[in-house]
Amino acid sequence: MTPSKAPQDKPQRIPIQSAVVMSPWERGTAIGLLTFGAAPMVIAWIRLFTMPFDMKTWVALSILGLYTFASIETISLILLKGFRRIDLSDTVMHWLGGMALAEVGPMAWYIVKRIIA
Repeated sequence: MTPSKAPQDKPQRIPIQSAVVMSPWERGTAIGLLTFGAAPMVIAWIRLFTMPFDMKTWVALSILGLYTFASIETISLILLKGFRRIDLSDTVMHWLGGMALAEVGPMAWYIVKRIIA
């Protein structure tokens, strides 16, 4: 026969020690950063669907939208790490900074080449 628990016995709750409590304002700011980052891509797509199709323009606006999204979100992650709202290791932050620099060159080169040519 197995012993049964009394109905008044509640399971013990283990407190979470590493969670960061976010206020509604901070959650709204995080969602706003994601929205702000996605806005250039959405604007570029709207612009592409409302104009005559041209492959060069489509590629240029898509790359420009992706570049602005990646740049804004990279800066957002760095800011959130600085404000201690997210916990990323130093290795990830170094990699993120390096990738932010590495993405600037090819995308900027393509856009400048497209504008000048």
